[in-house]
Amino acid sequence: MPYVFAIFENLKKIMFKKFLNKILELFKQGMSKEILAKSLTATFFISIVPIPGTSTLLIGFTSIKFKWNLGLMVLFSYLLMPLQILFFVPLMNFGRLVSGKSLISVSTETIYRLFSAGWKAFFIEMGWFTFFAFIGWIAITFILYYFVYQFFLWLLHNSFKKSKPD
Repeated sequence: MPYVFAIFENLKKIMFKKFLNKILELFKQGMSKEILAKSLTATFFISIVPIPGTSTLLIGFTSIKFKWNLGLMVLFSYLLMPLQILFFVPLMNFGRLVSGKSLISVSTETIYRLFSAGWKAFFIEMGWFTFFAFIGWIAITFILYYFVYQFFLWLLHNSFKKSKPD
């Protein structure tokens, strides 16, 4: 009886591997490694743009403009969504540093103080936070785009060595 379970487990692994390969083929369909690396790099930087709700719209426009794989870009964007929240304060601080404005510490007390001052004050101050985070995002994108592109190109080259040529 254990032999039957072993056969079933092997069959399950083979079926899962075939399914996963078909999904990966779908996402890289009709694209070279360079184009995949460019679309993943663009998606990475668009996904961390510090303006909530704009990532999917920007990814849609980018994929249409350059004729990249929209499904891959949206999937990758949703996987990177937590980075948008995680990078907001560091991007804001970097934006303030780049623009020469004084740095303030953003903490739960700061947010509580803004909430207690009223909604109008909160949205005005959050608007400034978002503005400086956007400046930081632009600066980081210009600095790191080439390196992130090279990383994705290297990763794709190593990942798809055994697959059929483009």
